[in-house]
Amino acid sequence: MLGFNFFGIGRKKNSISRVFLKKGNGKILINNNNLNHKIHYFLIREIFDPIILANFENFDFIVYTKGGGKKSQIDATKIAISNSILDFDIRYKNIFRFNNLLIDNRIVERKKIGFKKSRKKKQFSKR
Repeated sequence: MLGFNFFGIGRKKNSISRVFLKKGNGKILINNNNLNHKIHYFLIREIFDPIILANFENFDFIVYTKGGGKKSQIDATKIAISNSILDFDIRYKNIFRFNNLLIDNRIVERKKIGFKKSRKKKQFSKR
């Protein structure tokens, strides 16, 4: 993007977020909408974790996210914001790593043949 110097990407389950960072006045846009557009307050609060830890309140964040549900998109955005801040200044790496803000590579376990779900089996009957 034009004028945005720093970039971060985050993934969680099937969600992917891209964040562009530049100096500004603390504006956050998600998919070209304001932060409070169709997102619950408790989920919005999680986005600010890396911003508050690194004291980046006076930077603009432009977020593009797709895939998955709302919660996994918010988590992917949180990871992407952390990565964009690390692109700006690598000194925050230990802080973000200690607070688990850099990576979350857990995915849904696949369903196996003969099972109802990934681990749920049919009920066993002796007689």
